[in-house]
Amino acid sequence: MRLPSTGDLLVERIIEILIRLYNKERFSKSELALEYGVSERTIQRDIMQRLGHLSIAKDKSGRYYIKDSKILKTYKNDYINLLKKYHWGGVFAIDFIENFSESKYFPIKFQPISEVCNMSDFTNLCRAIIFQKIIKVNYDNKLRTLKPYKLISHLSTWYLLATEDDIIKTFALYKLKSINICKDEFSHDKKVLEELENDNDFFTSCDRIEAILEVSGLKIEYFLNHKILANQKIINKTDDKLIISTMISYDDELLSVVFRFIPYVKILAPKELALESKKIVKEYLEYLK
Repeated sequence: MRLPSTGDLLVERIIEILIRLYNKERFSKSELALEYGVSERTIQRDIMQRLGHLSIAKDKSGRYYIKDSKILKTYKNDYINLLKKYHWGGVFAIDFIENFSESKYFPIKFQPISEVCNMSDFTNLCRAIIFQKIIKVNYDNKLRTLKPYKLISHLSTWYLLATEDDIIKTFALYKLKSINICKDEFSHDKKVLEELENDNDFFTSCDRIEAILEVSGLKIEYFLNHKILANQKIINKTDDKLIISTMISYDDELLSVVFRFIPYVKILAPKELALESKKIVKEYLEYLK
């Protein structure tokens, strides 16, 4: 297997930054430099030179953003030339960029490509989304027929947004088995596209429950300044504690947050999930002995 070259990493970084801009994210030079393991000068060069034609702006806090994400699609040839220059393939190969330029709704919300376990399935899902192909999958030991709309990553876990029986739902990517891309195509539902455009809460299902978290210590300010949970609401705040409410569809949504921010975050409700988190931590500690 060919190891990634400097050119590969450059193209991957540029494409990922493009996706983040397209998804209306804002970020600083220092954040990107730390994330990609490069200098702030390199990130400055990426933004001002390699992506300079996009008229990227900077807000009052020094975070970069693009006012009109639709402008990205007008520079298709620039991205294709960049790919050709470094002979780079993978998920964002030339044909993928070609289809991206023609697709109204881009299928991916950013998370590093390297975190995807099965690149083949990921690529096929991207194509199914772009070409509006119906897919059949095994999910939780049940055969399902889905109309895929978008791939989103939250706290290092990938999810597929798709409709099943005309109801939009969220499917954890690691639970999707035996993915089959059908020849049959489907038409986008305007109401679903509107929900995706708003992008307020991508964990969608028929049943959602309220969950309460307690945040303490060093992570209080972090939770105040970042939207870690979908629809998170601050219930109470003191000098040493922050109580947050959110609506969840899957246990993994909350557990991934707790385990990421141990020991500063714990579940208060629902009680069953609080007990489950304690059980998992206890089992892990026993495993380490």
